[in-house]
Amino acid sequence: MYARCLFPILLLILIAGRNLIVSDYRLYPTSRRLTKFEQLNRRTRDIHTRRKMTKRSRRRARRVASNLEEEREESEASEETSEFWTSW
Repeated sequence: MYARCLFPILLLILIAGRNLIVSDYRLYPTSRRLTKFEQLNRRTRDIHTRRKMTKRSRRRARRVASNLEEEREESEASEETSEFWTSW
């Protein structure tokens, strides 16, 4: 009699516990083995981050930095003009 009631409850507890364990693996990805695809992605990402800067990439980085600098100066100038007009 009790077995009929307890079996589904135990089954639910087991399933819930398994789901909690799986979600923990997602929270801590280093604790589980990586799939082949993830290993490949990690390896290629490491290669690209360790790559020496070529002349072209240095130029590009310099250009991006100067563009950011110009945008910042423009935004500061527009803030100053807006402050000027709101002060009237």
